[in-house]
Amino acid sequence: EMTGTKTETAPRGTDGCGIPVIAFPLSSVAKAMARMASPQRLPAARREAVRRIAGAMAAHPFLVGGTGRFSTVVMEAAGNRALLKGGAEGGYCAILPQEGLGIALKIDDGAGRAAEVAMGSLLCRFNGLDDSVAEKLKERLEPPVRNWAGQEVGRIRATAVLT
Repeated sequence: EMTGTKTETAPRGTDGCGIPVIAFPLSSVAKAMARMASPQRLPAARREAVRRIAGAMAAHPFLVGGTGRFSTVVMEAAGNRALLKGGAEGGYCAILPQEGLGIALKIDDGAGRAAEVAMGSLLCRFNGLDDSVAEKLKERLEPPVRNWAGQEVGRIRATAVLT
């Protein structure tokens, strides 16, 4: 219902965690995230469910991602400004409740670190992270690339299209 997609004919499978999944177009996932970020037009029961989910994510970011995960670290720093969840193979979703925006992205080659950098850039662009939080998270938003000796030889950054 949140995606606006008919699930009867949608492809199904099992994800890496063993959970049954339904394949949705990325635009439909973005629509669901936008509805979560701005639930005013949803039916009362759905609106209340969205508020409970968002509240739980903001209150317990560790339960969304786990130890040291990008989503956990970002939500701990951003509070309820940015609520996000990583997915399999370079997928990421976020809701920005104060902005009323939803984000869904997928990195074609499935690179998780690219998904994190892209999501971080979009969070900064759309006010999910303020400047002080972005500075605090700099090592996660633009992670270093190190050579075999551990020396920093570059950084992973979003392209100009995302910034």
